[in-house]
Amino acid sequence: MQNIKPDFQKQIQEFIMAIDYANSVNEITDFKMAKIKEEAFLPRWLTALVNDEVVRQGELAPAVLNFGGPVFTNTIIEKDGESFYGFDMCNEYTKPDHAPMTVNALNKTVDNYITLRNHVVAQGVPLLDLDNTFKEWYGKVKKLCLADPAAQLVKNLNEKGIPVKTLDDLQSLKGETFDRFRELDMPNTWIALNPYIKGFKNDFIVPQRFWDFENSYAERIQNRFAEPAPVVENVEEKKTNKPKQKI
Repeated sequence: MQNIKPDFQKQIQEFIMAIDYANSVNEITDFKMAKIKEEAFLPRWLTALVNDEVVRQGELAPAVLNFGGPVFTNTIIEKDGESFYGFDMCNEYTKPDHAPMTVNALNKTVDNYITLRNHVVAQGVPLLDLDNTFKEWYGKVKKLCLADPAAQLVKNLNEKGIPVKTLDDLQSLKGETFDRFRELDMPNTWIALNPYIKGFKNDFIVPQRFWDFENSYAERIQNRFAEPAPVVENVEEKKTNKPKQKI
């Protein structure tokens, strides 16, 4: 385990205290923070840094290792021989008297991070390095997502004999075409994309590609935040120039 630069370590320690607060606070005291633990998603790079710091702190560290990466559902869109899975559906909470907004697990991860970092920043502690890293991470994840899932799903449907031009056309399917659509086991994918059904449009990504990125990016960030290893100089034995004596 590498040593983290003091400035970065301080930010991680503050973030850990925010997670600990979210895990222990009740809904009456802080509703939005208390709800985070129900769908505790954070990026792999951040949970790796948190885990390393918890190990450093030993027995005195708070129990904050309940967070993991966003999960997927069984909604699939095919493209170029690859299966892109949709993120699972989650709830984003605001206030006790407001119904939660339906979001996908990727957006829930963003909401969790923002809620936790706002708790820290409100106490006058900046998290600039964590913020910049999170923005970089999110941008890279979005580039891995299917660019236009709705259009690609329409292509999938056309390839399977469902003649539609947009997803809205699915609402007017009748007779044999409607029966064929139901047999395709694709309605759930359509629902996940249709804003009139669930109130949001999902993101789709190849899970293995996402997990590979999560692991490699986490390692990269651990190296970025680490203190440089001490330089060890090799001292070669000096050869004497004295002539050998004959015995």
